[in-house]
Amino acid sequence: MTLSDSGPDSGSTSGPGSGPAPEPTPAEALRAAVAYYDAHAEAFHAQTADLDLEHVYTRFLPLVPPGGAILDAGCGAGRDARRLAARGYRVEAFDASPAMVRLARAHAGVPVRVLDFAAMDYPPRFHGVLANASLLHLPPAALPGALAGVARALLPGGVLCAGLKRGSGHWLRQGLPFWAYGEATLAALLAPPCPLRLLETWTSPDLRPGRAGEVWLHCLARKP
Repeated sequence: MTLSDSGPDSGSTSGPGSGPAPEPTPAEALRAAVAYYDAHAEAFHAQTADLDLEHVYTRFLPLVPPGGAILDAGCGAGRDARRLAARGYRVEAFDASPAMVRLARAHAGVPVRVLDFAAMDYPPRFHGVLANASLLHLPPAALPGALAGVARALLPGGVLCAGLKRGSGHWLRQGLPFWAYGEATLAALLAPPCPLRLLETWTSPDLRPGRAGEVWLHCLARKP
């Protein structure tokens, strides 16, 4: 579920200054995310379809062969899948929300499956995996398994491009769970025994109205 409407704000039920909330289990987080996106799919698509993510593509795509195979992991309504396919890449996608998958199939014109990170079953056939603002709905305990699934889907030398919220801790916004990470925590997650190797990190501001102070943490990691 590609997220761009995230972070603690006036709609949060938990976040800085509001006290800790019980941390959901991976299964609880998945159910909550699917329920949220199924209920808000059309509105989410309308809010995020035109966001400018060229700074992500300009770092990620030079590491993918022209016309290479890319998996959009947590594709949301298919914005990135559609853009990448239009640039000549062979794109497949998945999302855990059936409502989002229906939108992605309609808008992206690529194969899209109903699937979550824990159930990834792709053989190694992708040159790149884009997980743009989807891993941030997974609790830290679920990330090693998700990253292992991504690594299995990548060809040797393939690259993961991921976008997370920069910060620390977890919160709920309208029942939707989020986790934030700093550079050091992300580097630790991508250190051995993780089957991916961190290449670089960078940050970008959330430029939408009402999102001042929210920062995205992006990374590239390669399968040896």
